[in-house]
Amino acid sequence: MTPLNLHSPCRRDFVSLAAFDEHITAKPSERVSTCLSVAQMLAKGWVRDGRGRWSSPRTQETAGRARERFSAVGVSSETPSEGVG
Repeated sequence: MTPLNLHSPCRRDFVSLAAFDEHITAKPSERVSTCLSVAQMLAKGWVRDGRGRWSSPRTQETAGRARERFSAVGVSSETPSEGVG
């Protein structure tokens, strides 16, 4: 599977750029890329989806709100719209 938001140093893939950014612990001015370990992510409530991509509690919450909004207007977030695909 093609990585979506792959962080080369730790070889982890993320569901969004926001999740990718959230796992990085180094300040932008630092030259060394440091990030949360798997144990740290798990302790903070991060999960992997069926594709092996990591999401944080914040990105999970955002996705849940989007699903609710789609459901409210009768759009399924699981299937493509008519005429797409």
